[in-house]
Amino acid sequence: METPQYLLGIESKRHEPFCDRKAAKLSQAYDRDVWGSGMAPSTAMRDRLRAAPTTFHHLDAAQLVKHAFGLITEARRSGKKPVLVYLYAAPKDKPPSNQTPN
Repeated sequence: METPQYLLGIESKRHEPFCDRKAAKLSQAYDRDVWGSGMAPSTAMRDRLRAAPTTFHHLDAAQLVKHAFGLITEARRSGKKPVLVYLYAAPKDKPPSNQTPN
């Protein structure tokens, strides 16, 4: 979403807590020194995920890091401030086996 000042990226998950753990994979493109000091938390998480790719059991942290880098890149092109919002639901039960988690 865009406003006159902001570029918003919204990451939404519903069944991610029930998905199998995924090993984090980040290409070398995320190593480029173009992100700026404001992205230090994301670059630190990138490095942590590479050192321990199965750290997170119920969250695809690598996907969030990739989206943060992509959002900052596009925000710079458009001259807007980036905002990444993570929405999630915390269902009580695992979905029926005939439903594919998102």
